[in-house]
Amino acid sequence: MKQTVKTMIALLMAVLMMTVVLTACGDSKKSEAADNAADSAADSTPTQAEEEPTAAEDKEITGTAAEWGSYSVLVPEGFELKEAGEFSSYDFSVRKSDFSFFDFNTESDDDTMMQHYNYNKNTYINDQKDFEQTWGAYTWTGFQYSDGIGGYGFEAYTTIGEKIVRISAAGFTYDSAEATAVMSSLTVR
Repeated sequence: MKQTVKTMIALLMAVLMMTVVLTACGDSKKSEAADNAADSAADSTPTQAEEEPTAAEDKEITGTAAEWGSYSVLVPEGFELKEAGEFSSYDFSVRKSDFSFFDFNTESDDDTMMQHYNYNKNTYINDQKDFEQTWGAYTWTGFQYSDGIGGYGFEAYTTIGEKIVRISAAGFTYDSAEATAVMSSLTVR
């Protein structure tokens, strides 16, 4: 019986050691794959000059005009007009994805609008740049920011008639072709 117990313990120890060895081998392969992916990403990382956002190029943005409430806006091909859901922070949105969008908000008053705008301005501080931009018939005050990994977004506001309108955009610079097309198309009845 003692021999059987010793044999069982020896077998369990052997299995345990093999498990440790195989786990270590797997981790080193994962680590090697992660290192190769990181090297590959580093090789394709743009230089600082390439990361800078550029003004709207001569690319044509086409789409269809859509209406939401008293607003009309261009919805480019590949985008959708999305109305606010129960927990949405926007009135309506022109969306390409969850990370590329133009969210429009009608604010009730200057104080509310400035609270939202200033909160975002104090939150999105990476590579921040203030701007004043005229799109279509309206001049917007805003700021652009970087997400730190090559993506950009912007916040801006204007007054249209009696309405205070704020835009929160992600995935685009304020002077990109997409922003220029969408923002220049915005009208209010």
